[in-house]
Amino acid sequence: MVQTDRLAYVVAALTIVRAYITAGRPKMAKGRTASFEHWDDLVRQPICWLAQQVAAIAGTAEGAGLPTLADPMEAAARAFEQDPETTKLRALVEAWFAAFGPDQTTVGGAIRRSDTDALLAMAMDDIAGQAGKINSRMLGRWIERMQGRIVDGKRFVRIGHRAGLLHWAVHQWAAQRPMTAADDMASDVATF
Repeated sequence: MVQTDRLAYVVAALTIVRAYITAGRPKMAKGRTASFEHWDDLVRQPICWLAQQVAAIAGTAEGAGLPTLADPMEAAARAFEQDPETTKLRALVEAWFAAFGPDQTTVGGAIRRSDTDALLAMAMDDIAGQAGKINSRMLGRWIERMQGRIVDGKRFVRIGHRAGLLHWAVHQWAAQRPMTAADDMASDVATF
């Protein structure tokens, strides 16, 4: 359906953007989407502007049958929150930070600590558990893929090699204020 009606969708999308520009480009959505300023200006803001226009006529005959629209970043934030990898990362950074604070350690050191820390053991088992044991190589590679990705104001930071072993720490990203899901998503996108 979308493919067969593609031209109509393109025309409709461009009409929305043109109407938004004609209206003076009012900023309807709060904040900016890091590293995606043009998308924010020409996709997100027009949709938020259209959502307000639709909401204004929602109770009238003219507005009957119109869809409810929302900020696209809200949908992106919901998708980020529901992502299984985000859930695993959240559990691991919280458990790691509870166990080590901002101090660095190796994956092997964290696995040894998990013998006495059930929260850390559960988080690591979800990521790299195999036959009742934590696979250190799998866990290390997973952390490496997730480094820099911010969840609830925390992220894994690669400290470097010492004695041939890679050291990791969990650092607070924004201790001055709690992050919203949209902030989290925007900063995650910015690290890509």
